[in-house]
Amino acid sequence: MAITLRSLYKFTTASSVGFLLMAALWACAGAESGSADTTSDTTDLTGDSADTAGETSDVPADVPADVPVDQTEVQDTQVPDSADQSDTPPGCGPESCEPNTSVCVDETQWAMCLPDGDGCGVLAKATACPANKRCSGGLCVDAVTCIDLDGDGYGEGCPLGPDCNDNDRNINPAAVERCDGVDNNCNDLIDEDFPNLGQSCQVGVGACRRSGNYVCSVDQLSTVCDAQPGPPGVEMCGDEIDSDCDGNNNNGFESIGQSCTRGTGACQTSGTTRCDLTDRTKTFCDAPTPAGSREICDGQDNDCDGVADNGGVCTTCVDDAYAAQTTTSVNALQLSPGNTFPHMTVCGNYGTPQLKADWFLIAASSSVNHTISVSMTHPTGNNGVGHPWANLDIDFWCGGTYCGALTGTAGTTSTTFNYNACSCAAGSRITLRVYPHPSSDNPASGTPYSITRSN
Repeated sequence: MAITLRSLYKFTTASSVGFLLMAALWACAGAESGSADTTSDTTDLTGDSADTAGETSDVPADVPADVPVDQTEVQDTQVPDSADQSDTPPGCGPESCEPNTSVCVDETQWAMCLPDGDGCGVLAKATACPANKRCSGGLCVDAVTCIDLDGDGYGEGCPLGPDCNDNDRNINPAAVERCDGVDNNCNDLIDEDFPNLGQSCQVGVGACRRSGNYVCSVDQLSTVCDAQPGPPGVEMCGDEIDSDCDGNNNNGFESIGQSCTRGTGACQTSGTTRCDLTDRTKTFCDAPTPAGSREICDGQDNDCDGVADNGGVCTTCVDDAYAAQTTTSVNALQLSPGNTFPHMTVCGNYGTPQLKADWFLIAASSSVNHTISVSMTHPTGNNGVGHPWANLDIDFWCGGTYCGALTGTAGTTSTTFNYNACSCAAGSRITLRVYPHPSSDNPASGTPYSITRSN
């Protein structure tokens, strides 16, 4: 470390301790014994005789010649040569230096780094070291005992110690280890601060993941993975691969396997959402195509043609497909156990010529079965144009004998009818009839219903 000689000199004038300290510094610097002219104010800072006329200094004539002295003020700090870029203050240019430090210009000269007012430093005029000295670490040292070829302050016989590479000032025991394949800090280890160097690594996610190895970063201060992520693609349905590399497998296809429907109202069918195997960027609902039913006047698209109540069904009663088979008890539609007829219609009102009741055959002979269970369902409320639906009734017959009735005052009605109570003659035809309740005003559209026989 350089010493503030001017301050020390003043200290010697007031203290014998200061004098002894000054003497010790001279001895360390190799000052030769001999007389000096203490009355003269003229001295040579290189250690040679004061033979330069007119040059004056406020430093005593007996200051050791190998201590660097600025022409304006001696500094008390010292850092490595300004050629070492690590001595450049942050934000300063590569030619800057650390202010208020002594710096080796080359092996024979040193200079002070002076503040430039912007936080950076600029070198003052260089000063030559004595003939038997060389500049090392900002100091003029004995050239015989300190061999420092790269000027970093380390070398054979140098005060800071030996150097493991005296041809590179960035390699010495005080250097920071860099990731560069070199032993920068002279500890016989290479890149020891980067334990993952050369190890395997991965970058990216999903289909973009790639493998590589850790290598030194460009600034040699860390390691980086040398792999590059692959390009993202289009997410595919059902492949369980993160194709678009966003960390989520099959995102956009979360509905796969969930229930779905097609159509609305009477045309709605249910199914499951699945991947479209012809285009895996899409999905589809596997619900069957709605088959529909006969259009009735109920405000819905029953036949699934996209139009509700079309075909004049609200102004004209369109009879069902079994109309020709249900006209009389003799010409009746067979209603066997387990059978259901879901799309039936009764037209007209009771007691009018427009009445079209439906007849169903239960058994051709009363000896076959005397007990049956029947249920009927029909809509309640109003039809598609606001007219109330009719209440439908069922009456039972054994041959020409009336045996009882089921009054359809609710949406769903059912009954178990025992023909034994009817004193039905053996061999008589057992039938039932569906018709509007006598007090109901059946709309022009008629009233739809379904009928089921359980046994």
